[in-house]
Amino acid sequence: MTEKYELKLKIMIFLILFFGAFGLVKSTWAGDGSKIYWVSPTGTAPWPNCQSSTDPGAGKYCGLDGANSYASAGETIYFKGGIYSITGMYAEGLSPKNSGTDRTNRIIFTAAPGENPELVYSSGTRSWGLTVEGNSWLKMDGIMFTNFTDWALIRNRAHAIEVTNCTFRGLTGSEGGGFEMVEACLGGNDFTCYVYDIWVHGNTFSKGGAPSSGNRCVEGGDLVRVGYPYYTCGTDANNNRIPATCTQGLNHHITIENNLIEYAGHAGMDTYGQNLVIRNNVFHNEPWIPDYSGGTCTWPPTYINPAFNGKYGHRNWQMSDDMGRDGTWNLAEGNRSGHASVNPNNDGADNFDLASSKNIIRYNYFYNAMNNGLMPKYGPTGNGSVGGLYNRIYNNTIYHNGYGYPYYHTCILSTCPEPQAGIHYYYPGLDIGNVIKNNIVYDNASYGYAGWDIQDSTANTVTNNWLTSNGDPKFVNPDLTEPTSRTLPDLTLQSSSPAKDGGTYLTTAKGSASNSTTLVVDDALYFQDGSWGSDLARGVTLFPDWIAIGTVSNTVQIAQGGINYSTNTLTLASPITWSNGANIWLYKKSDGKQVLYGPAPDYGAFEYGQNGDTIPPAAPTGLMVN
Repeated sequence: MTEKYELKLKIMIFLILFFGAFGLVKSTWAGDGSKIYWVSPTGTAPWPNCQSSTDPGAGKYCGLDGANSYASAGETIYFKGGIYSITGMYAEGLSPKNSGTDRTNRIIFTAAPGENPELVYSSGTRSWGLTVEGNSWLKMDGIMFTNFTDWALIRNRAHAIEVTNCTFRGLTGSEGGGFEMVEACLGGNDFTCYVYDIWVHGNTFSKGGAPSSGNRCVEGGDLVRVGYPYYTCGTDANNNRIPATCTQGLNHHITIENNLIEYAGHAGMDTYGQNLVIRNNVFHNEPWIPDYSGGTCTWPPTYINPAFNGKYGHRNWQMSDDMGRDGTWNLAEGNRSGHASVNPNNDGADNFDLASSKNIIRYNYFYNAMNNGLMPKYGPTGNGSVGGLYNRIYNNTIYHNGYGYPYYHTCILSTCPEPQAGIHYYYPGLDIGNVIKNNIVYDNASYGYAGWDIQDSTANTVTNNWLTSNGDPKFVNPDLTEPTSRTLPDLTLQSSSPAKDGGTYLTTAKGSASNSTTLVVDDALYFQDGSWGSDLARGVTLFPDWIAIGTVSNTVQIAQGGINYSTNTLTLASPITWSNGANIWLYKKSDGKQVLYGPAPDYGAFEYGQNGDTIPPAAPTGLMVN
């Protein structure tokens, strides 16, 4: 090798490493986009003729039907901008017939660079914007779906599906909506074809599930749904599930993160799955649906804010289980849930209803609901329901809930006044085993008329929370006047906040060890080991927790998949030393961000001094210099 050639080679290697460090190296899974096809709203070219590495120009695009029928593993389909009009009964928009083969050979349907493709349902009575019928290894990126009666149906054992940067929207008063990831088998009579490994991130879900006309004093539908409930396929004469065809709720390992979820007829999201990761989403559902009843519904739509009068909304989010399972093992972290409002026929104006067990609820904001901020819901009953039991609810900020709807304070209701609390138990004697710790629960309506922010319950552990009685925690900007804002209220803490460094440890070590990777703790349910959620996001946006043991500087990461919840045993990524009874804190949460600064954690969902430090992503495996 000559010195000149060796110098060129060294320079090339340096440039790859240098630009890669600054994110200027394009990382791909090998095979992704190896063939590129182009479609447009008016495309008519036969499928093979629209393959091109660059935009082929007018007259050389294929149509949507060709993309649905012929797109194959390893291909990228670019959608040109414009309106793709979908019509007819039982019409489908994007409905791929084929699958990718593995991580290196997916099929990608994406907006062409700089383009805004929009699929619009323009006439007919039933339609689906996106259907994935048992496919795998697909990615949808940057496409808008408008006015479909059903936004998306992902079912029949579909897996390895990524939906990102898309918009799913209805029109005001539309009865459409619903992004469903469900266990329906083909044919629709069997509900045991569970879906898994789905990554839904960076999307917008807006205005759906609302009654459209007439005297409709009923609840509407959900914008985002994982799974169906207990009674999906009916019951026998003894009120038992029909075992051959009824769901067990086993949709699993789904990540829903960084989405905007707004304006739902029922709930912005309802989940019946397990091992879900629901992170960093923004929810709001202030009144928006017209009162089609002419004022005859049970709940009169009259509010403190006159701009809302004559309209309805509903709750933001519910995490459900009525299958009688021991737990659902879901992570809810970093979400903003605000401005939930009443619907026409009940008082479900809660920001978050927790109706399943053994979940981690942490670092979320719940603010300005017209009823409760957070409500453990239901409990053990004869039909197999479990409800909001044995959850770990810590370091959340629950602010100014229970205001805006005077009707809740009248004695017309069965309870007078309605709870309107920061945290309220639906059935105080049945919602048991929850641990509520290190939260800020401040300025909720229940404090004004009952003297408490968290309903007292001897069946739960409620300890070390910052309450209204402790005084003002000094938020940076608690402005609640902009329901659509993704950043307000800003409930981070000022430097002078008295809520700093007041949090306590989460659990303790059982036994001592020197230079060990096996740690038995009193309660492992405070932590996650990176094994939940979609495999597509694992190691990209999701990582195992880090903990501090004994002292806040004695830190270590939990090994991937390293928690045995039945034995409360943590396997650590590297050896460390601790003493018997050592206090244990969370040091970094699931995105790798540090949440412990100073001598102790802060109360609430924001750690003062927190910055953008996250675990860096793994080195890319396929590199191209752009």
